[in-house]
Amino acid sequence: MKKRLISFLTAVATVLSLSQSLATFAATNAIGIHGWNCTSSTAEASCTLSSDDCYAGSHSAKLSSEISGASVTLKTDISVEKGKTYKVSFWAKSLNSNTLTLNIGNIKYNLLSVMNTYNWTNFEYSYTHKENSGAVPISFGLNNVGTAYIDDVRVTLDEKGKQENLVTNPGFEEEGAAYVAAEVTPFAQTDMNTVMQTFSDASSMPLLYGEDIAIDGNMSDWKNYPVISLPSKTRAVDTMKDYSGENDISVDFMTAYDEENLYIYAEVTDDVHLQPNVGERYWRGDSLQLAIGTVDEDYGIEVGFYLTDDGQSMVYSTELIKDLWGSIEDKVLELREKTVCKAYREGNKTYYEAQIPWMIKFDEIPDEFLLNLLVNDDDGSGRGYFEWYPGIGGTKSNELFAVVFPIEKNNDVFAYIDTPRTLLEAEEASSELYIYNLSEKEHTIDVNINSTESGKVSISPGFVYMWPFGVTSETVGNLEVSADLVYSGGSYNTKRIVPVTVNVPLELERIRENNLKELNDLRQKCHEQGIRTDYEDITINTIEMFIDYGLEDYNGARESRAVYVYECLMDLYNEAKTDLMAYLDGSKTPKDAKYYQTSELEIKVNQFTPICLIQKQAK
Repeated sequence: MKKRLISFLTAVATVLSLSQSLATFAATNAIGIHGWNCTSSTAEASCTLSSDDCYAGSHSAKLSSEISGASVTLKTDISVEKGKTYKVSFWAKSLNSNTLTLNIGNIKYNLLSVMNTYNWTNFEYSYTHKENSGAVPISFGLNNVGTAYIDDVRVTLDEKGKQENLVTNPGFEEEGAAYVAAEVTPFAQTDMNTVMQTFSDASSMPLLYGEDIAIDGNMSDWKNYPVISLPSKTRAVDTMKDYSGENDISVDFMTAYDEENLYIYAEVTDDVHLQPNVGERYWRGDSLQLAIGTVDEDYGIEVGFYLTDDGQSMVYSTELIKDLWGSIEDKVLELREKTVCKAYREGNKTYYEAQIPWMIKFDEIPDEFLLNLLVNDDDGSGRGYFEWYPGIGGTKSNELFAVVFPIEKNNDVFAYIDTPRTLLEAEEASSELYIYNLSEKEHTIDVNINSTESGKVSISPGFVYMWPFGVTSETVGNLEVSADLVYSGGSYNTKRIVPVTVNVPLELERIRENNLKELNDLRQKCHEQGIRTDYEDITINTIEMFIDYGLEDYNGARESRAVYVYECLMDLYNEAKTDLMAYLDGSKTPKDAKYYQTSELEIKVNQFTPICLIQKQAK
């Protein structure tokens, strides 16, 4: 198996016929947009400089998608300072689209109020930068069929006085280079090495089976595994002071697995190695932090590796120091023995080779798991770091970690689905099915996705086929996304379980359009029968007011508070509906509401006091 796998990973692609061309998808815009980068998943999704419709000036940015599941993203970077608050504003309009989003850094906003409005709508947000000074991306995304226009994008310091707009080409009036094409060709096969070179920016990736890996610091065991190079060239290093490039600090790392362990090999380029710390404070000096988690938890566990100034290879994890009533558990003792690292320094490079037993986190090899890596660096002026994905060094969250799929040993064909980690109710999203041919012969494969989309593909040995498709969530719960593959000599099934959560903006609008109408109809029937609805009047008014408060919370990235508002409003709705229906069928009598009226008020400075209080009869 090892010889077969190595040959697939290192084979030079055979010259293919024109029908098997590997030309990378490059659906170039007719006119590029200066200062902005646009990427799309297929040729049917595009981003252009448009004079068709604009809010100000003579142009706007036009995002469009012609087919279900095709997506396009318009992105720029702005320079921000740690601790500063910024105002973000822009104008947008939408034609037949309900999937327009805004991302500021890692914060995502669903632009619900612009969907299908056909009118220009102004949006304003506040963003406080809590990390080190640097560049933060701002992007607009269209994730399904439709068209959207963006214009007059402004990002300014939230301070008194006139502030400079930090956005280059905010009104989209200047032409520029066409956008960068996607790395992996949709609906075509690409050689495996090319695909694996994209893992530095991939949201998901396969994990190759490793054979005969020995933790001895020798790289000879790692010659045929995909290399992930960090920091990614597509993301700014904004968590390090005075970062001067890859010779300052960078890393090439590889991963593999077998029945017992997860393996990692890392080659860190570092101009100055400094690690005076031992134990739980190791992260303050030069070191690696590896995080492992699952989709059903907020974070996971960490395992740290470091080389001390006196040349000792060290491992640290809270999983290795747990005790029970003052005594060390047998499992912890076993983990200490099996969690191994070999590190050494040569020139300006530090080499790490480590194994982490599956039992530190899992009872068996998982079908999928989350993985992230952070590199710490201290050149003598304090700690800096960069990450594969955010979530270790700042707020501990696995939301952006890579999803990793161990390739099953001895499989000719392997596949996995890259889809959003979570979906909102009634949300449409783009996904991709990756199919790997690990055998020595071409395979023709019958593909069936979700029993709704099917076709036949031919994949050369050592190549990968990427099939994009769309998914739609319906109700809150779990959505199963699956694909069945049948080929000569075998079959393969892959699936993902995607949690579907409450779509708060959609549900709040449903309350406005449906639930409030129902309550008002019931209230009117009560009035027609002479039934008082005093307390229900207050409830209805409260619901009407707090719908907009909930939407404001959601658009301000306070999603948990928005969910709380939604749940409270549903409780009020259900209570009012039950009472109104009970009044109408005679099974309940309205509560006796008392009315009070004050006389003239006596006002003193910032206080007022009623001279007397008179109880009035209910109206």
